[in-house]
Amino acid sequence: MHHLKIVIFSIVFIILKPSFSFAQQLDTPLFKISHNNKIGFIDIHGNIVILPQFIQAGDFSNELAEARKEGLYGYINKKGDFEIKPQFEFALPFHNERAIVYQKARPLVIDKKGKIIVDNHNFVSISSFNENLALVTTSSGKQGVINEEGKLAIDTVFSRVRNFEDGVAIVYGLNHIDNEVV
Repeated sequence: MHHLKIVIFSIVFIILKPSFSFAQQLDTPLFKISHNNKIGFIDIHGNIVILPQFIQAGDFSNELAEARKEGLYGYINKKGDFEIKPQFEFALPFHNERAIVYQKARPLVIDKKGKIIVDNHNFVSISSFNENLALVTTSSGKQGVINEEGKLAIDTVFSRVRNFEDGVAIVYGLNHIDNEVV
């Protein structure tokens, strides 16, 4: 009876092992390395997964990492292939399926396919999304909040908007002088 349990376990292990190790491979974290002023990635065992080839690269977030090659940023997958081609002056990590990028010195929001979600010529900065909302600042210095589709949730008429916590944010009026030391 004991031998039968070992045989059954062995068969189950052989059948499940390829899918288990494939799933492990997908979830394995990658770590940045640098060689000859180029960045690549290794796995947890020290194996080179992506050869050092990037001028700059971030950490993986939502299965993609921002990477700079030939002066422009794009987003690579865990094989080192560009999922979103290099076309941005600057790029931030993905958070909640959205990333902030800069093109022609303007902030944009893109999705994981590289589609531009938010493109407002009046915005000079866009924060990362938190609770599906992002703080925006206009060229006149006024702040407001947009949702993930880029629509204003709070109009850009305030001198300051603090980060949302539990769905609530503190906003300051048009003529508020902030005496806090930052």
